[in-house]
Amino acid sequence: MLFHEIYGCYYRAVAKMLNLAIEGGLTEKKMYEIVAETAFEESSLIMIPALKKQEWQLLDENLHTPLKHTPDMPLTILEKRWLKTILLDKRVKLFLEPVPANTEQAATAVSNADFAVACPRELTDTEPLFFPEDIVYFDRYADGDDYNDPAYIANFRLIRQAIAERRKLKVTFLNSREQKRCEILEPVQLEYSDKEDKFRVLCADRQSIKTVNLGRIVQCELLRDTFPENVRLKEREKKVLKFMLTDERNALERAMMKFSHYKKEVERRDAENYLVTLEYDADDEMDVLIQILSFGTYIEVTAPDRMREELRKRMERQMALVDEFATFFP
Repeated sequence: MLFHEIYGCYYRAVAKMLNLAIEGGLTEKKMYEIVAETAFEESSLIMIPALKKQEWQLLDENLHTPLKHTPDMPLTILEKRWLKTILLDKRVKLFLEPVPANTEQAATAVSNADFAVACPRELTDTEPLFFPEDIVYFDRYADGDDYNDPAYIANFRLIRQAIAERRKLKVTFLNSREQKRCEILEPVQLEYSDKEDKFRVLCADRQSIKTVNLGRIVQCELLRDTFPENVRLKEREKKVLKFMLTDERNALERAMMKFSHYKKEVERRDAENYLVTLEYDADDEMDVLIQILSFGTYIEVTAPDRMREELRKRMERQMALVDEFATFFP
């Protein structure tokens, strides 16, 4: 792994406890609060007894620590180089303010296309691990959002502000028929699709989730009206797919990468065959179906029957196209 495990949630939880212990303000209640906030609730079953019983010799029975200085977790050179690479990503300009020219910050800023972002002092003399031209994306649509468009950047930041402040937005956007529509929206969440290379804003709606692609937004206006804290997105409909996978030609590794963003369980049946249970949003079903087809005979869908039937129909249509093509080129 690129980043060391010392930056994991368990280490950060213990570091917070030690900081409080050094200040003399650590209590058992605080320990449980830190674990719940920084790690996982069940982590307290292991971490807190280990600290209290001095199995980890960092605290005594009175929750005092022999440490005199707060825990420090410096970055390695490799980690610094990776962070410098992130600053070169075209999407970073959506989250960071540009550095004005002829300022002290401009001297150490990182150039990102026609946009300069502030570079932390620790990364000033660090060479990036990779440059944007070194990174190759595969299985991605070519019509991603234009992250260099000043209007897009302005809309993105306005939407982030609206989400943070729970304020309504007046949005003018293009629908699927390229017609302008204007709506008052309650933005709750931003969502990024790696496959499409697009951002979407998810808005609360009475019956469902209202989704608008940022690249389709023509104009965005932040309103004074707010919406309550308890306004949440409706639960998306989930569907489950089961398939048998034959691990030939690296099919298992390819499938794990292809479906990495879906919740799944993998059960090994024998040396080459695996049963995979995949959970996905109902809105993503067409994309899942296309991905399944791309594996050919290495994947056999076992459930549900509805998906098996849909796959059969698609393959029949493809075979019909092949036959039709063959009549023109015998």
